[in-house]
Amino acid sequence: MTSGHNQRMEFLGDSIMQLVATEYLFIHFPDHHEGHLTLLRSSLVNNRTQAKVAEELGMQEFAITNDKTKRPVALRTKTLADLLESFIAALYIDKDLEYVHTFMNVCFFPRLKEFILNQDWNDPKSQLQQCCLTLRTEGKEPDIPLYK
Repeated sequence: MTSGHNQRMEFLGDSIMQLVATEYLFIHFPDHHEGHLTLLRSSLVNNRTQAKVAEELGMQEFAITNDKTKRPVALRTKTLADLLESFIAALYIDKDLEYVHTFMNVCFFPRLKEFILNQDWNDPKSQLQQCCLTLRTEGKEPDIPLYK
């Protein structure tokens, strides 16, 4: 299924994580609007959170790298996140979606309280958009930034 690399697995794992996180947030936060749910989901499944989970689980020790030394190699955040997404895809393929739900219930969803308290979803782009929304004039549509 991988055709010699894990990018297809990363693609599948990312989609599955998005689905499971979306369903969880939809069920457990019934009074929140879709914009806030999107920000929370982004906090849960971004590269930083994925890399942290992968590191906590020691996944980097099982990564096959081009480094010929036998010592553990420090992996970049993106590489760790990709490793976790590939793992999620493999878990889904080898077991089923229920196993992915269980994994995320243990390793991801308990972090939500911390994300909400620290407003971890508030990356610079989100902060800029929120600022623009607060500056809107009564009765007028807000000016949303145009990114180039």
